[in-house]
Amino acid sequence: MSTLRFNTWQNTGGTEVANSTLGTGKILQVVFTTTTTETSTSSTSYVDTACAATITPTSSSNKVLVIVTTANLSTSNNNASANLTIYRGDVATGTDLGSDAMAIAWNATSIVLSPAAMMYLDSPGTTSAITYTQALRSNNSPNTVYAKSQQSMILMEVLA
Repeated sequence: MSTLRFNTWQNTGGTEVANSTLGTGKILQVVFTTTTTETSTSSTSYVDTACAATITPTSSSNKVLVIVTTANLSTSNNNASANLTIYRGDVATGTDLGSDAMAIAWNATSIVLSPAAMMYLDSPGTTSAITYTQALRSNNSPNTVYAKSQQSMILMEVLA
């Protein structure tokens, strides 16, 4: 995991600039993580994948932009599909951010490997550490779906 943080900002003259004078929408920190651990499930309920990252916002009014990518999703059977979503926390205790607009469907004649990506702009309202987790589910139990190859997550704190 990588984290990019700035203790102070300086203008081109070398004078320190307060975050409050930067204006909204500026990126204050970036956290990146990646994994090649495969996750599979035949459950129609979400399960955590191996892709999670933690960020600590500097202000409770700031937002966190979450970007998730999975190199490919696949299925054990024809005519199956999967959903991905992002949780604040984990599946067992966290909050589904309702970001599962990324539904991957396969046709009835072949098993397809498909890349997936999604993003969500969260308003966590805290300065405590927050973990975001990618989660996966099958839409057609008992078919097994897989998040394979490289999974990545980027968290960016956005100045409110």
